[in-house]
Amino acid sequence: MNAPTNAPNGPSILAQAAHIVDSDRERTYGDPGRNLRTIANLWDSWLLARGWSGPGLNTDDVAMMMVLLKVARLALNPLHHDSQVDAAGYLRLLQRTQQAAAAVAPGLDGPTPGGQGPATGGGG
Repeated sequence: MNAPTNAPNGPSILAQAAHIVDSDRERTYGDPGRNLRTIANLWDSWLLARGWSGPGLNTDDVAMMMVLLKVARLALNPLHHDSQVDAAGYLRLLQRTQQAAAAVAPGLDGPTPGGQGPATGGGG
């Protein structure tokens, strides 16, 4: 199946993002929770090497920081369709990893202050 386009009467940005995240990207990069956890671990290593002594990052942090990267790009070009879709895609990843974490640890509402908490995975 081809990815949706941005034709005027075509799928919404949210539909495009969900399609990309839930099919193409998952086939390419695997479980989103595991992928975001790997990114968090690598970023933690970088931050530690640079002298950071704060709490470690979790999957929520990675997803939100990627949204912010796309928002920064949109600040320069608010009509850039790919950045709009990508930002929505990272929010979709956030939702999916939080749902996976809630399924593993029911009754927990989300990460605690300081970046730690139940929303740290969905696969690893």
